[in-house]
Amino acid sequence: MLPTNRTQSIYRLTIGIMLLVLVGCRAVRQQSPEFRAGHQLHSPSPQAKSLPLSGVDLESDDFYAGTLDRPLTNRSELPATFVNLSLDEAIAIALQNTDVLRSLSATVVQSTQGVASTLDPAIQSTDPVFGIEAALSAFDTNLTSSILYSNNDDTFNNPSTTGAAATVQQDLTDFTFGLNKVTARGTQLSIDSNITHDNSTNPALLFPSAFNTSWQASVRQPLLQGNGTLFNRTVGPLTQPNFNGNSGFLISRSNHDISIAEFERNVRQMILEIVNAYWQLDLAMDNFLSIKASRDASQETWNVAKARLDNGLAGGEADAEAIARAQFYLFESQLKQSLSTTLQTEADLRRLLGMRQSDGAMLKPSDSASGAASVFDWTAIASNALGNRVEMRQQGKRIEQRELFLLAARNFTLPRFDAIATYRNNGFGDNLFGDGGQFAGALNEAFAGNFDEWEFGLTLDVPLGFRQAYSGVRNAELQLIRERAILDELKSQILHDLGSAVRDFDQSQDALELSRLRATASAEAVQARNAAYEADAIGFQDLLDAQATLLDAELAFQNAKASYELALAQVYFESGYLLREYSISFSKENLPQSPQEAINTEYLNNAVRKGSFHQDGFLR
Repeated sequence: MLPTNRTQSIYRLTIGIMLLVLVGCRAVRQQSPEFRAGHQLHSPSPQAKSLPLSGVDLESDDFYAGTLDRPLTNRSELPATFVNLSLDEAIAIALQNTDVLRSLSATVVQSTQGVASTLDPAIQSTDPVFGIEAALSAFDTNLTSSILYSNNDDTFNNPSTTGAAATVQQDLTDFTFGLNKVTARGTQLSIDSNITHDNSTNPALLFPSAFNTSWQASVRQPLLQGNGTLFNRTVGPLTQPNFNGNSGFLISRSNHDISIAEFERNVRQMILEIVNAYWQLDLAMDNFLSIKASRDASQETWNVAKARLDNGLAGGEADAEAIARAQFYLFESQLKQSLSTTLQTEADLRRLLGMRQSDGAMLKPSDSASGAASVFDWTAIASNALGNRVEMRQQGKRIEQRELFLLAARNFTLPRFDAIATYRNNGFGDNLFGDGGQFAGALNEAFAGNFDEWEFGLTLDVPLGFRQAYSGVRNAELQLIRERAILDELKSQILHDLGSAVRDFDQSQDALELSRLRATASAEAVQARNAAYEADAIGFQDLLDAQATLLDAELAFQNAKASYELALAQVYFESGYLLREYSISFSKENLPQSPQEAINTEYLNNAVRKGSFHQDGFLR
């Protein structure tokens, strides 16, 4: 018996509403605040804002207009205002104003994709293919469902198959629902259910309108290949022998640790550049002042020589006046060059700090080179370099990855031997619920358990010879050997570089002391020769030579002070102490130890003096 027009209308209306709901429903995900237009990823610390930076607002919308300011040159009208800046304050400003890690090597111009940024750890972690969440998603429960309605109108040439009916009209509704999941041990679990309503004119059917129900639960447990949490957490479940392209939870977590270490390495490199630029600016300003003093002294000497020449006095010969004049212009030329160098080093420091290249004031280092005698404990700094250098930690993670890949590769040399079990419950009736005997209600029959089915057994799949599996094992062994060889070479190179840094530092201490003694002696020589020249005890050339020698000695002493600080920073860099020296640390809370645990980890909880790296990897 065919359904009435009203019944057909209800069926069609129901299907139409469901289609509209399925098409119209869209998953609306709130955009992460870090990616909203105009969102600021950093804010200067109160300490940084308190610096007298001549009204420069590093957070203003027109900050980048500063890049269009005319650069300062030795022909410019130079600022009369100086901003005293300590090295700690310089580092704090740089950290507070950093999204992309800067370098004077202009990496961002040479290759925009090669620069490091504060977003890199978060980008790696959220990769939809190889990130941690992507790896954990392999263990998520998957839901499938469908509802289908069909209207069939068939004609049969052989009516015997349809109870003597040549034409059969049918309204068929089919609803399915299923859940499936893979556990960390590789167990495949699934639950499926189905309800079918068949309304047909076929006279051969027991009921013209009938319901069929069934639900099924199945379990498949690998006993050899694919079994175990270590394997499934390493390369993911249901993985084939060519798994190197796969990224399981442990590998994804290790990659995340490597990306954090790489971020730390880039921060360390930026800090070293800031330290170097800071002391280079200090050196340039000291050199400028020394050359200016010598220029002024040579001008005074020239004036004396010219006055004696004009008055025909002794020591006022024409050649003496010309030599004094020539030395004055030599010092004047050096002063111009020194000024240009100072302006450039100041602009370099501003670039590293993320400041505009000119703003009406000049940065002036307030720290002084200590020059204090220091002796490093070689055993302590070498042990720290081998244990805490970020490159060593990165290579250690790569070795751990290769060890995990080797264990996973060995798993594929086992047969695929699985245990399976299935339970199925069926129901049939002319209604879903009903009274009045057998088949009165499909769900009644299902609940009664009159038509239950089950099966269990074992399956075996063995590639004879395991050629691909053993090739994968050998490949994993060779890659592990390679990474361990690289680690040994890395240790040797780190110790070599550290030894060179210590050697340079010791030499810089000796050079600093000797240049200090030389500068003192040269200053005393100038004083003595000035007195002798005024007493006409020495010639004019002797005084000029003493002045030139004094300038050379003072420049050498200032270079030695800067070299001492740079050599000290290089020892900190090579020994792995640089970030700790400036109170910058990276600490990571424990990541989940099993795929079932939710990801709630802090990428970087940084104890910077005046700033911090937040859990999304952004530098605030």
